Amino acid sequence: MSTQHSHQPAEDSQASKLDDQYFWDFVTFSAGATLFRVPKYKFIEDSDYFHKMYDLDALGQECGRDHPHLHAVELPNVDPEEFQTFLKVLYPRRLIEEQQLGLTQNEWLCVLRLSHQWGFQSLRERALAQINFDALPIILRILVSQACKIPSRFIAGYCDLVMRANVISVEEAEHLGLGAAIRACEIREKRYRRGWNAEDVRGEVERVFGKEIRECSVPLGTVESEAAEGAEVVKEEEGEQSGAVSGIVVPDKKGKGKEGIVPVDEESEEKAGVNPGPAIPVDVKEETCDGDPSSSEASETQANENEATKTLTDEKKRKHQLCPEDEHEARADRYGTRFGA
Repeated sequence: MSTQHSHQPAEDSQASKLDDQYFWDFVTFSAGATLFRVPKYKFIEDSDYFHKMYDLDALGQECGRDHPHLHAVELPNVDPEEFQTFLKVLYPRRLIEEQQLGLTQNEWLCVLRLSHQWGFQSLRERALAQINFDALPIILRILVSQACKIPSRFIAGYCDLVMRANVISVEEAEHLGLGAAIRACEIREKRYRRGWNAEDVRGEVERVFGKEIRECSVPLGTVESEAAEGAEVVKEEEGEQSGAVSGIVVPDKKGKGKEGIVPVDEESEEKAGVNPGPAIPVDVKEETCDGDPSSSEASETQANENEATKTLTDEKKRKHQLCPEDEHEARADRYGTRFGA
């Protein structure tokens, strides 16, 4: 004897109450060409950053149920397989331990990247606990820790790179970036010349890569992060301007050009028995000593240096228009498949 269940709506809908914990709204996400439909509450409760960024509160109940393509929340630049891996951890199909999820190290790296990008702090910590950083290649370790803001791993990665026996290859330098690779090579050279131990190397890494370490220490998407990035831009521009001033070519007594700062204290010069002579405007374009080839060469050299400084400044400004997180993540993607070893 079969029992038939009626699915007719209740006669008095006024008497029905929606439970505040177990009457879930669903949301449809679009990653690539794939649609995903999951309960909305995790994306609201676990990350204020994500649910405000995509305005999930504005979505109605059962969003995407009747017309999923029309109501889907677009996730740009997100691989569908990576998003599925992310959902495996966020919404496990059964209650199991972390080790029983069966995720590889590469998949946990994907979870780390997305949870960091979207501000899922608890999920980020779970991913960090499952990743064996010591088993990752050194370059990948550095790139992941910089993109996902893990300062302790960033410092340890550069220390291992400096302390290892093998030199930094051209391919590794391309992934790190030319500036970072040169600085790492300089620390390696100092280590060999001065006989540094691991503690000395760590201190030098923290000094040389201080800017990157400070950026790693500020959470993504915070006011402090944006302010820190803006302060670094101003500091770099001020440093370049002061460097240009200190590099003015001024003539000495023999009429030959030399680098120095134009003196301003005349009393100290008189005490030293030096006659400062007439003041020389900084913006004078005429050669100080006619017919002196050394003065002409110095002026030409200074002009080339000024042009190189301007080019470098423009390049830095152009790079700062990009999101630093995107730049670090792009380097990591070029090294492996989405942080893959």
